[in-house]
Amino acid sequence: VTDQLNAGVRGFMLDTHYFDAASSIASYFPDASSQELERMEKLVDAVDAEQREGTYLCHILCHLGSTPLVDTLTELRQFLEENPREVVVIIFEDKILKVDAEKAMEESGLIPYLYAHEKNDSWPTLGELIDQDKRLVVMAEVESPSPDWYHHAWDYVEETPYSFKDPDEMNCEPNRGDTEKPFFLLNHWIERVVPRESDAAEVNAHDFLLFRANQCANKRGHEIPNFVAINFYSIGDLVEVVNKLNGVQ
Repeated sequence: VTDQLNAGVRGFMLDTHYFDAASSIASYFPDASSQELERMEKLVDAVDAEQREGTYLCHILCHLGSTPLVDTLTELRQFLEENPREVVVIIFEDKILKVDAEKAMEESGLIPYLYAHEKNDSWPTLGELIDQDKRLVVMAEVESPSPDWYHHAWDYVEETPYSFKDPDEMNCEPNRGDTEKPFFLLNHWIERVVPRESDAAEVNAHDFLLFRANQCANKRGHEIPNFVAINFYSIGDLVEVVNKLNGVQ
């Protein structure tokens, strides 16, 4: 995450989990064959990953790779301390209770930076967030306030679909979040259990990514995406495309 922050990434979609027991593998992959499940179980056995206490960042299954949630949030707090004019947004795919998310925020030292939005108010500008030193905006896909900074994502965000199996399937149709929300999330990756760098090289390429971003902006009334979500931020031309969308050098 620190590498991404240093590269210019300011929006993160992070999946929070408890460390599930090995017996839960089948529940994550209901369409997997018995042979595929057997291979995954052997992988879990090979790394000797028993169930652990606490909260983690994982994708799908913590046995395949995990980071303690508080560790990453601490990295983020250090970045905000060292860069007092930067604003960061997190959208959590929250598989944990919000009381445990709040505990991790407290342990990381991020509470003073959290912005709490009043539902009927206009959203502040980036400059106003910087002036207030409330430079971390947190949203969750499942839970809602309280705490007041734990915003429900789909109260404020409209997104595109995300389950594309091929670049030709990518479209700009509405998905979660009603249309006319203040923020627009462009989901832009090829969906696989194990993402491929070759997919990212194709869909993160300058012309492909810029064309889809503009296409979806036109469909939403010429409003560019607030969040461009991709796999493998260092592959392709993400930063150059976002700079063009924002009209900056």
